[in-house]
Amino acid sequence: EVGRRGGRVVGVDVDASTLATRSLKKNFAAALNILADVAQHPAFPAAEIDRQRTARLGQLVQQRENAQALAAKIVANVLYGTDHPYGYTELGTVESLKARKGEQMESFWKQNFVPKIVVPKLPTKNGNDKKSTNDD
Repeated sequence: EVGRRGGRVVGVDVDASTLATRSLKKNFAAALNILADVAQHPAFPAAEIDRQRTARLGQLVQQRENAQALAAKIVANVLYGTDHPYGYTELGTVESLKARKGEQMESFWKQNFVPKIVVPKLPTKNGNDKKSTNDD
């Protein structure tokens, strides 16, 4: 729904997960409602998990053929080891991708996406983002 209105909802990297939206002013209320629904009631449909798993497994194969990506993976593994999250890429490993279940993802979300951890960023009139605190 957000994509049809010109927005984006979820972004993930090694350090953070992001829920964000951009929209035309006329679509902002609807986009914000969708964003709130995604934040409060995420879905983990098996078909989407399988689609993402297949895509990531393909990306891991591509990494093996890319010298820069392979070097970065080796350096991270040497610096941090395999027991640290930084010891591998954000794609995960073949083993972790094949083992991950929707129930585990939902459990992780319930444990980690809580108000004391979430930090909202609110846009200002001049376009610079202002980090909000939980006290705001």
